[in-house]
Amino acid sequence: MFPAQSTILRCGSLMWQFNNREIATAVWVLLFAVWAVQKEAIRKALARAIQLFFCFKVVAPVGLMLLYSSAAVLILASAGLWRTSQLKDTVVWFVLTAVVLMVRFVTSYGNQSIFRDVLRETVKVTIVLEFLIGSYTFPLAVELVFVPLVTLVAAIDAFAKQRDEYAQVSQITGMVLVVAGLAVLVSAVWRAIADWEALGCLDTARSILLAPLLSLFLCPALYAMVLFSNYELIFIRLQFGTPKGEELVRYARWRILRHAGLNLRKTVHLLQSYPAELMHVECKADVDGLLKRASREQP
Repeated sequence: MFPAQSTILRCGSLMWQFNNREIATAVWVLLFAVWAVQKEAIRKALARAIQLFFCFKVVAPVGLMLLYSSAAVLILASAGLWRTSQLKDTVVWFVLTAVVLMVRFVTSYGNQSIFRDVLRETVKVTIVLEFLIGSYTFPLAVELVFVPLVTLVAAIDAFAKQRDEYAQVSQITGMVLVVAGLAVLVSAVWRAIADWEALGCLDTARSILLAPLLSLFLCPALYAMVLFSNYELIFIRLQFGTPKGEELVRYARWRILRHAGLNLRKTVHLLQSYPAELMHVECKADVDGLLKRASREQP
C-alpha cells in the first residue's frame, strides 16, 4: 500500500497541511482556470458572476455567516476542541458546507426541519470514513491521474443518468465509480490500521469532530436566516395583487408577525397554503380572517 503523504505550506505562524488529493485537485482547477480565462465568453460570464456575488443581498448573509462561524470556532477553541492547525479544514468547511447549507435552506422555504436535516448530514458513521479517505491518499503522481479520471467518469455518469438511451453507459460508469471508491476506501482503512496508534490521538478526534460540531453550531443561524427569508417572501406577496394602502400593509405585517413569531413552520404554512390570499387582502378583516384560517388549518 502507498504511504500516507502530504505537503506542508507555512504561512506566518500557521501551518497549512494539504494532502495529495487536495494538491492534485488544486493543480487541475488552476489549469482549467488558466484555460478558461483565455475564452472571452467565459471571462464575461465570470465577471458577471463576480459582480452578482458582491451585491449586498449576497455579501450580507455570507458576512453574517462568517462572523457566526468565527464565534463558533472561538467557543470550540476555548473548550480545547479546535487548534490553529485546523484552520485550513475550517476554511474548507465554511466554503463547501456552511455557505452551501445557507443557500440550500434559504432558497427552499418549504424546509421546516433544519436541525434534523443538518444532524442527519453531519452526525453519522460515514464521517469517520470520510476522514480516513481524506487523510490517507495516494502519491501525488497517482492523484494527478486519479482525480481528473474520476471527475470525468462522474460527469459522464451524471449526464447518462438523465437520458434513458444512455442507461447502459450509466451502468458502466456507476460500476467504475464504485470500484474507484472501494479502492480508495480499502487503501485508506488498510493504512489507518497500520497507523492505529497515531489514529487514536486527540488531534485525530478533533479532526473527525470538527465539521459535525461546526455544522451543529450553525443550526440556529440557519434557522434565523430561513425565518427572515420566509418573512421577506410573505411581505413581498403583500405588495402584489390587489392595491393596498400603506396602513393596511403595516397592519398585515404586524398581524403576521404576531401570528407566526419565531415559528418557522407557521411561515412555511402561510407561503405554501395562502400565496394568493396574501396578495389579495383588501381590508383588515381579510387579514384577520386569513390568519384565523391559517391557525385552524395549521398541520
